[in-house]
Amino acid sequence: MLNRWAQYQTTIGRVGTNLTFNSIIWPVLIPPTNISGLTLDAIRAFLLSDLHSRGKTPKQRLNDALRRWHSDKRAAVINALANPEDEQLIVDAFHQISIHLNHLKSTLS
Repeated sequence: MLNRWAQYQTTIGRVGTNLTFNSIIWPVLIPPTNISGLTLDAIRAFLLSDLHSRGKTPKQRLNDALRRWHSDKRAAVINALANPEDEQLIVDAFHQISIHLNHLKSTLS
């Protein structure tokens, strides 16, 4: 978990590569092979784990994640860097993550 968290904190994808679905460090412990691996439970388990981010509340963690994964804010980055073959899949994944993060945040209120 801590190794994956360190990778996640470092970058959104592997530096120096076109973004592909598989090169992005998604907010889940087990790297997904497709969008079905980006489940609400997997995202919750990874982002809200007690093994990292001590001193941050769950709400702070989710706010940090929303800033990182908000699909509207990342559209320009995705369009500029995504491999054309994976672009729509990446856009869909960002959207799915945003939905899950907003749901998780709503459960904290």
